[in-house]
Amino acid sequence: AFTDTTQLGTYTVTYSASDAAGNSASKNTSFTVVSPGGGTPYIPPKRKSHIWSKITPGVAAIMHVDDPDIGLKQIKISVKNPANSVEITVTKLEGKPASVTHNFTGKVYKYIEIEATNLEDTNVEETKIQFPVNKSWISENGIDPSTIALNRYKNGEWKKLPTSKISEDKDYIYYEAKTPGFSIFAITGEKAGVTTTTTTPATTAPTTTIATTIPTTIPAAPKISKLAWIVIGVIIICVVAFLLWKNLKPS
Repeated sequence: AFTDTTQLGTYTVTYSASDAAGNSASKNTSFTVVSPGGGTPYIPPKRKSHIWSKITPGVAAIMHVDDPDIGLKQIKISVKNPANSVEITVTKLEGKPASVTHNFTGKVYKYIEIEATNLEDTNVEETKIQFPVNKSWISENGIDPSTIALNRYKNGEWKKLPTSKISEDKDYIYYEAKTPGFSIFAITGEKAGVTTTTTTPATTAPTTTIATTIPTTIPAAPKISKLAWIVIGVIIICVVAFLLWKNLKPS
């Protein structure tokens, strides 16, 4: 019997089992603790856990979350070196934790925390996180679906992770992001028509004015080449000789 009424609310207990081959399975069971005198029960955050007895390099370990309320579809983990007794816990956060002091642009769809036991970030080869975003949230908030991204909070700052769309159905658009490790995450989206890049405003081309300048001095006459003078001289001699011949010719 559960007699502690200081922590009231609904709880989920996860039972896990594994065999010698490294196969594992888990099952969630929920129960509710209420105060005998009534009152508002404490509602703990919604979470889901999975345990692997061993994760080996070259074989991806997959945790199926499949809970839109938590905010994730699945987590796919690849390791560099063998890891034993690995536990991953996904918790839906109702808001930005008090310890998170830095903000980012865009509207937040969900805050999620992913904790790893017996798996350091340095041993993570690659982790792919798939998550759904409700189309009604996208529409109601005027979000551009192409801007949806998973952001990771680490070492006092947010970093936007490489995120891509993988599929969609009538209610959700599904995305996949790559992360180098686990921490606090935020799913965000930007308003349609809003861009975070800096643009340079277009400038109007200046009007070109052609000015006519009247010279204040009369330009010098063009120089006549030496050959031209020779030709002129020959012509003058010919003309003079013709006139003399004509005058001396007997009538």
